[in-house]
Amino acid sequence: MIFNKEDRICIFTPPKNGTISLQNFLIGSRPLNFEGAPRIDENQKWFVVYDQMHGYPEILINRYPNLLEYKTFVFLRNPLARFESFVLYLKQKYKDRLQETFDKVGVTKSIEEFSYEDMIDLIDRLPGTFKIFTDPQTKWMQHPGTEILDFDNFASEVCCVTGKTGEVPQMNKSSDWGKSVITDRVRAFVREKYAVDYALAKDRLGKDYA
Repeated sequence: MIFNKEDRICIFTPPKNGTISLQNFLIGSRPLNFEGAPRIDENQKWFVVYDQMHGYPEILINRYPNLLEYKTFVFLRNPLARFESFVLYLKQKYKDRLQETFDKVGVTKSIEEFSYEDMIDLIDRLPGTFKIFTDPQTKWMQHPGTEILDFDNFASEVCCVTGKTGEVPQMNKSSDWGKSVITDRVRAFVREKYAVDYALAKDRLGKDYA
């Protein structure tokens, strides 16, 4: 969660929906203080709840009841693009954890050749810490009054909502290493698993993702 107490704005942040780009645009990359949190200058308006960066709204509102008075926003991303981004992120950033899972369940492929289709068969066997990456985006959109923002227009949406101008950086982007083919089976799996996201995109954004 990223929030502005002065303007009473809160942006809930599902994983793989531009969280790090948003944080860097609003707060910047700052050295850590002795408590492991970014240093805060006295003019800073935006803050991150680091231990609940991707926290679900019900958990955050229970912890911070004042959020009930805030205007809340969430970005909605094409579920297929988000799924691909998640798989690449896992392969590139969590190789050791992924290899541990491979060894445990008997996957013999290398991490690089492990495909999106292979992930379909593994996704429910990933460590519990990755569940938050595979949950539908609608889990972050159930708080009444939350405005859905279009991830395809990320930079312009961010500037419009926050009132801050400038170039929004594209951070934490995966490379092409380990990329594979998006097959019909992958499309069908994602459309079924994230049916609620597809329905919300059509209802709130007027988008029918392929």
